[in-house]
Amino acid sequence: MGSVGTANHGKLIDPPRSVTDVVFQHEGVAETLWQDLPAKWRLLVVQRGENCDAICQQQLYQTRQIHLALGKDFNRVGRVVLSDTAPTAVTLTPEAGQGVAGVSLSSGLPRSTSV
Repeated sequence: MGSVGTANHGKLIDPPRSVTDVVFQHEGVAETLWQDLPAKWRLLVVQRGENCDAICQQQLYQTRQIHLALGKDFNRVGRVVLSDTAPTAVTLTPEAGQGVAGVSLSSGLPRSTSV
């Protein structure tokens, strides 16, 4: 049997940060805490500013493909665009944006986060 190749393109945040106490705005709804959402895994795409550029769109498309590949377990995982602007301000292509929840941090994205 041949070797299997792996390509990882994401970056881990080091040191890890908890999002349970982060205050955010979810698609125009009043401010809430992450921990108040239903428990499920989430695929995050971090976007600074109002423009979701080609790289952002590609990342969203890839998370959509991963989500679809989960088959019957797709509802156990959510997709989120984490932005420092209002969620409605981020423009997504239909292919990339289908089924994505927009989330905006009330205090903005931390500047020390490198993703």
